[in-house]
Amino acid sequence: MRKDSDQPFSLRAYIAAEKISVLANPPVVGYRYTPSGSNLTLRPYLPTFCYDYLNVMMKILDESGIDQEHLFPLLIRNWEIEVAREFIWKRLGKLSETEWLPALEWLHQFSKDRLISSMLPDTSIRWRGIVGMIGVANFADLQKLLKGRRLVLENSSKSNKLAGIVLSNWIRLKATMFLPKSL
Repeated sequence: MRKDSDQPFSLRAYIAAEKISVLANPPVVGYRYTPSGSNLTLRPYLPTFCYDYLNVMMKILDESGIDQEHLFPLLIRNWEIEVAREFIWKRLGKLSETEWLPALEWLHQFSKDRLISSMLPDTSIRWRGIVGMIGVANFADLQKLLKGRRLVLENSSKSNKLAGIVLSNWIRLKATMFLPKSL
């Protein structure tokens, strides 16, 4: 993997771990400020790279041999972090609009095998709406969300950035409020 090789490693570690402990008292999280747009994870990537990456993560889960009860939280984590946050929220909006619909269609097909309706209530509220929109193929709202994210990520002006924040978060909130009962 050229990028994000820490995530497959982390996933394998979660699967192999019998117990996960926090080694700080009280637990702490490190924080480091970087100027907007300077983070390496915000570089644009071809959707095919993300597809390959998601397939690698799923292969790790498929080959893990862990029972459904323990697999369930890892699947949720994968949808929250890899799909909703990394692929849609951070990257897809940076690509040309002509690449959006094929990517969203690919994700919807992927969701048919990899998304379980009962996962949605346990998905973080921050990402639940996005995951739900993928599951029901709500491409119109997903594209509006991506337009908002593009305004934020382009960072061309404060007013555009604010408009993008409002638009993308409104779409995400609306999708969460009207979450589908089944996929």
